[in-house]
Amino acid sequence: MNPNSYTAQLGTNVTMTCETSGLAINGIVLAYYSTTPPITPYFIYLNMYPNFTDKYVVRFSTTGNNITVYLTILNVDLQDQYYSYDCTCYMYGGCFPVVSS
Repeated sequence: MNPNSYTAQLGTNVTMTCETSGLAINGIVLAYYSTTPPITPYFIYLNMYPNFTDKYVVRFSTTGNNITVYLTILNVDLQDQYYSYDCTCYMYGGCFPVVSS
């Protein structure tokens, strides 16, 4: 996710981006982790199934075989400082090259 670290004012929105190339959209996973034990993933978006709350907005933009994912954290609060966010490719959910014709 970009940026790697970010400082935000309370109550503002923060958008992070994740860029992939040559992968299918159904293989993208967005999750957040607690920065203190237990470090368990909480899925925001998994294998094309959103698990949104009123806290997140996820958008996708495609250009050719490139996918840009935008994850917006709404209304930043003090609790958000304890989370780390991750954008990965879920191998069994479709982490495979897109075939262009």
